[in-house]
Amino acid sequence: MLVWRGGGIIVPILIFIIGWIVIWTTGIQDTSIGNAHFMGWTCFWSSIVITILGLGTVGMGVDQETGVRAWTHHTFFWIPMVIWGVGLGFLSGYLLIFRDKPEDPSPSSNAIAAPDTEGAGETTQPENKGRIVHFYNASNDTLFFEVADSAEVSEDDPDGVIERKKVPPHSTFEGSYAPGSYIFAGFTVGDGDITNLIPDKKAKKDDDRYEFFKGKDGKYAHRILGEPTKETDDYDEAWMSLDGKTGFMLVNVTSACEEGAAKDAILKADWTSAMAEEYPATDLVEPKYKKYIEGENVRVVGPGEKLPSKIGEKDNYYLLIPKVGKMDNKAIAQAIVKARF
Repeated sequence: MLVWRGGGIIVPILIFIIGWIVIWTTGIQDTSIGNAHFMGWTCFWSSIVITILGLGTVGMGVDQETGVRAWTHHTFFWIPMVIWGVGLGFLSGYLLIFRDKPEDPSPSSNAIAAPDTEGAGETTQPENKGRIVHFYNASNDTLFFEVADSAEVSEDDPDGVIERKKVPPHSTFEGSYAPGSYIFAGFTVGDGDITNLIPDKKAKKDDDRYEFFKGKDGKYAHRILGEPTKETDDYDEAWMSLDGKTGFMLVNVTSACEEGAAKDAILKADWTSAMAEEYPATDLVEPKYKKYIEGENVRVVGPGEKLPSKIGEKDNYYLLIPKVGKMDNKAIAQAIVKARF
């Protein structure tokens, strides 16, 4: 039961409203109490508003019921509003400074049949490098990715993790890995909830994409990362969507890269017919771009990268566009313009 006097009831109301504003303005997906980033900023702005309002209520008036001089008549759970404001300020500092930047988070073990990452530190990339994988974070929150080459624990390989890195919002980390098979995982900061796992538990028997093993906890799979092609005019890099929600669209944007291409012309063009392929967020994006054009150079530009303003006669450019909701021709054209200019 809520207990308040005077305007004290406004304390929880303001916290709720400001929390909603933080969600609306930042797009934070994890709005749980355990998310230090979300709760820290909610408490920060709430502390400012409530402290200002609380200072206006401070007074040495006389309580009409008891006749005792009271410090304030505006309380929530018997605590004056101004104290709530100050307390929320200290809480926000603690959450944002000490809880919002974990150095070594680990994903929840109950979400995957993958490596036991408890206590594992950030490690270096494998020595034999070959294939490049881009880890793309389309969310408004900082996410981590993890690459493991084993799901079994042993003295020589205590957790199987070969790399773990932090990826800020709307940015990409590029890693290079020897051909083989791996587990790729994306997870949140703080609580370590899995946001994407490749391959997932529903991986079906597919010898071209997965390598299957038997462990002490049952059967598990790795995603195969094959050898790069020998052609220098091909594109061999792979992509992973860390949030597990944002897929990709591959669009031929060669005409937009030609010298003299204008914004208006790009916005008016029909790009749906230039779409080569769509990819879900639940698997490694590893398309065979070479199959579209033989004997010419294939170039791919990913999210956040810029398209060239001048290209060669045999150059063919594709743009990998994050798929957010329903992507109509207008949304595709705007993404191309943003990458071109």
